[in-house]
Amino acid sequence: MVSPKPRSGSSEIAPKSSSSVNSKTIPVSKHNKGTPASSEINSKSPKTLGLIPSKVTNLSQKRVVKGSEMQQHMGQFQEELMKTKEQLMAVEEEKDRLLDELREMKKVAQEANMRLSEALTQGSSEIEKSRVEELEKARIESAKKREQVWQLELEVVQKQHALDVEALSSAAQELNVVSQKLASALKVKDAALKEAEDVQNFSEVNAKMMADLSVELNSVRELLTNSNLELEVKEKEIEYLKHKLVKAQHIQVELEEKEVSLDKLKQELSNAKLSGTHAVDFLSESKIRVQSLETELKQAKESETKNFDSLNTQTKQLEQTKILLEESKLEISSLREKVESLEGSVAQSSRELNVSHHSLEKAKLNKQSMKKTFETLKPEDQVVKESLACAQEGEKIASSKATSSLSEELSLLRTELKSATEAEEESKKAMDDLALALKEVATEANQVKEKLRSTQSEIENARGEAEHSKQMVKSTEDKFGALLDEAKKEFDRVSNVAERLRLESEESILAWNAKEMGFIACIKRTEEESTAAQQENSRLRESLRVVEDMNKVSREENHKLRDILKQALNEATVAKEAAEIARTENSQLKDSLFDKDNTLDSFTRENERLRINEVAAHENIKELKWLLSTTSTKDLRTEDKELERVFKKQNSMIKDHKDGKKLTKVLSLNLKDLKFPATRLKDAEEDPKKTETLKGSIFDIVDSPEQVSHHRKASSSVFTDDGETINSEDFDHLNGAQLDDIENDRNLQRKKKALLRRFGDLIRRRSFHRKEPSIG
Repeated sequence: MVSPKPRSGSSEIAPKSSSSVNSKTIPVSKHNKGTPASSEINSKSPKTLGLIPSKVTNLSQKRVVKGSEMQQHMGQFQEELMKTKEQLMAVEEEKDRLLDELREMKKVAQEANMRLSEALTQGSSEIEKSRVEELEKARIESAKKREQVWQLELEVVQKQHALDVEALSSAAQELNVVSQKLASALKVKDAALKEAEDVQNFSEVNAKMMADLSVELNSVRELLTNSNLELEVKEKEIEYLKHKLVKAQHIQVELEEKEVSLDKLKQELSNAKLSGTHAVDFLSESKIRVQSLETELKQAKESETKNFDSLNTQTKQLEQTKILLEESKLEISSLREKVESLEGSVAQSSRELNVSHHSLEKAKLNKQSMKKTFETLKPEDQVVKESLACAQEGEKIASSKATSSLSEELSLLRTELKSATEAEEESKKAMDDLALALKEVATEANQVKEKLRSTQSEIENARGEAEHSKQMVKSTEDKFGALLDEAKKEFDRVSNVAERLRLESEESILAWNAKEMGFIACIKRTEEESTAAQQENSRLRESLRVVEDMNKVSREENHKLRDILKQALNEATVAKEAAEIARTENSQLKDSLFDKDNTLDSFTRENERLRINEVAAHENIKELKWLLSTTSTKDLRTEDKELERVFKKQNSMIKDHKDGKKLTKVLSLNLKDLKFPATRLKDAEEDPKKTETLKGSIFDIVDSPEQVSHHRKASSSVFTDDGETINSEDFDHLNGAQLDDIENDRNLQRKKKALLRRFGDLIRRRSFHRKEPSIG
């Protein structure tokens, strides 16, 4: 059996690995927090560029350490899987070996049963055969039950083993998947590390380039400052030369005048002293004039700068005025369109008024025609009334006439009255309709008048606004014209001054063109270098942006890899827990198998001891038969029967012991009343060799009455080899036949004492003589 190994090592790996992973994820998060500040790099400071390679190297080193640790964890997981596979193979081999041993034990038990059955059939009676058959049946049933229990246990063990194998296979598959993911992650990490190294090298080169460029820029700046200083010195010299030229011109004029004055002085020697004094005064005045001219030149230069500034501002104002003019033109065009639209609406409203006037005239005509019809109907009504009066008078006069003529005339009159009344009603309705139509036309005319008033007011407002805008435009145009005139005058004046100054400056600049060309070339070269440096800076910024993007992508990939690693670690911990559970179950199975092996070993030992006891019993029976043949036939018969009964009972008790009961205690119940003398016990204690020779015989099975009483005093229960307890109360459940045999044994105890003493002495002597050569 393989002893269960301690499982603390595998359980201690998971917390350590998780703690190491957690401790290593913290600095990476710190670096991730620090990266946004490092992305804001100034192009002019090369020190910030030097920080990037150090961070990249730290990240690469930490990634390499993480990769090595993950490889170590994978190696540990693979080693644990190999160990579990080896343990499973060993368990399967032990299982096969146990099954083979069980089969062999079954065969041995069957052979022992066959031998016992053969031995019992030779010297037993029919009653004893029936008892033996019953005991054998019970034993076979108990053995079958035990075999079924063992088979069920084996099936349970096989199922658990299959589940363990499936769990281990699933764990192995998951570990393979995790290993593949880790391999891909390591590849991605290697690629990221290579890219980081490339970026680091590129950043180092860029840092060197930036350092060189900064040095060159500093040198160029120094050159520019020197050139500016030289230019200032040259400008001062030019100004000094200009002053000298002006002085020389004045001196030439003065010399000409002096020549004239000298001619005059030759003529007037008397006035020489006075002319000298005048000349001194003139020189002082000339100096003052030179100073004034210098100040005028300075003022002219300042006025030139002011004029240029004013020109720039005026040009800007001109542009703004042009924009305002265009906007005003657009507004004027929009106002004109509005005026045209309003004029069209006025024309439409005038047309509508004309239509309304026509409709009013038509209504008036209709009214006049209705009045005429009403006036024509009035005389008819009067005629009818007169006819009615005449008719009434005629009725009064012609009341005496016939009723027929009167009735006809009345009907005619009634019809005429009805027609007249209907005509009056129709005329009334027509008058009402005309009144309503007149009212509606009047309301419409009022509405049209109000619309006309509103449109006229709007037109007047629009005209006023247009006039106001025209005035504003004219005023702005006048202002801008005046400004343009002033600007033109100032521009002409400034241009004249500028031309004069340009002519004066060209004469002084011609001498210094060569040197200025050199300075210009230097400045151009510095400008080109500065533009190249700016382009390189822009390129470096783009490369830094690309590197930052790559870093962001690598960070995201690192975060994803961390999540994958966490999942893998969680799965690995779950797999470890499952493996530990499987190990515990395997250890439990091994312990149960070890217990079963121990029980099987104990059963094999007991079977061997029983075989030895059976062989010794058969030899004793033969010797007893041979000894009893010399004695009397009667005594021999009775004693042989009793001995055979005793040995048969012993064999039956042995079979009951195979069914799970303790053989020694059962036989002690049958033979506990057989009291041996104290001298024999003393002899056995004094002769250890004899006690050793008697081991394996029948007398090893039988306990002494003192021992039985000692056992009764010590404990009322007896433990079997299987761990079961047999209490003293359980002996009451024995068969009735066994109790009868015990009573018969008690009755025949006195007769058996002498024979047993003799047989015991003979058996001891012969067994001792036989076992001596086997021991030697």
